[in-house]
Amino acid sequence: MLKIVFTTRNVLSNESLKSEITSHLFSYHFMNFQMKNVLPLVMLILCHSFASSDEIELDFQSIAQGLAKVQSQMTAQPTEDIATQADYIAFLKANYSEAEKTIDSLAGFPATLDEQKEILRKKVAVLENLHALGDATAGPRLNEIIKERLESPEPSIARIARRFVLVSHAGQFFNLEPVKQEKVLTNIQDYVLKNPPCEDGAAVASALLNQLMQATNLTGAEEFSQEVAHHFATSSDEKMQEFSVKFEGIAKRASLPGKTFEINGQTISGGPFDPGSLKEKVVLVDFWSSGCPHCHDEAPHLKTLYAQLQSKGFEIIGVALYDTRESAKNYLEEKAIPWPVLFDETAAGTNQHPIAKQYAITAVPTAILIGRDGKVISIQARGPELERLLQEQFPEMLSNSGEQN
Repeated sequence: MLKIVFTTRNVLSNESLKSEITSHLFSYHFMNFQMKNVLPLVMLILCHSFASSDEIELDFQSIAQGLAKVQSQMTAQPTEDIATQADYIAFLKANYSEAEKTIDSLAGFPATLDEQKEILRKKVAVLENLHALGDATAGPRLNEIIKERLESPEPSIARIARRFVLVSHAGQFFNLEPVKQEKVLTNIQDYVLKNPPCEDGAAVASALLNQLMQATNLTGAEEFSQEVAHHFATSSDEKMQEFSVKFEGIAKRASLPGKTFEINGQTISGGPFDPGSLKEKVVLVDFWSSGCPHCHDEAPHLKTLYAQLQSKGFEIIGVALYDTRESAKNYLEEKAIPWPVLFDETAAGTNQHPIAKQYAITAVPTAILIGRDGKVISIQARGPELERLLQEQFPEMLSNSGEQN
């Protein structure tokens, strides 16, 4: 069992970490939706999938029918007449509230154990979103439900409640004292590794790994993801096997610093990319999506760095995720991106570009910095951290900055 106390980089705040974990979800939902004047704050306060109102009256003849309606309320896309941040938040709150009413209306119907578990998962997800959107009553109601379900005589119900407690603890991992970190780590390891592989275990493991992958020392993340990958590989269930592959990819990504990183594929124009063009250059591999607000925010700064350092041996290689070729090209034209961008037609609209798939990269933006020797310097090369790393690689950048000041 892993017993390590981790420390995070000072440059990463809780809000930026939360955004890092969830931004890939936002990219998927926003890929084909052009919303005007919606501030990035919206993306920071949402934790799960988007909601939509559903005006269709359903006769609840079964739990399954009710759950189908809840799912549609939680995942439908907003319409184009929503143009401001306030409108969008109101839209989400109204529809999550409708989803909660739908869930509560199922209480009088007989349900199988699996249906009871799904109802609980949906209820918690809805309340989490309402809480994130500013509903002052959602938090206390959520806490009450979790507290009650933790005492359930049905072990599988109590286990789901335990999942949400551990996910919450994982999200606060680096805010805890070392002794409490050890306790949370042990509790999560026991929950995931001492029980048969399941989706709840995968969710808890993912929550902790999202934190550990932000640490300065990635040994803990690599070891834990390997343990989880091996554990899920013991299952014959296809879904659990998929989780195993994902966790193995995370382990590979955590082990990258100090190792070579191959960059191959087709460019957005359809031609082959020449890896030889990167020889003896400092390279930033930037995984992005046109629907990612943080990608939009970071593009101007990356362009500034590129203009300043390209002639000195700095290169950026973009990798488009979640985009169609058309949406990616529109973004590149809008932002006037000057560096090469890789795109894989077989993975269009997904996060399954071969490079991303190999290392389980699903969140955008994700940036990996490679040194002149072809070895990875950092897998968290964004924002102030990127600038710090580039100053190490290009000392003249620091002196120029000092002269400007």
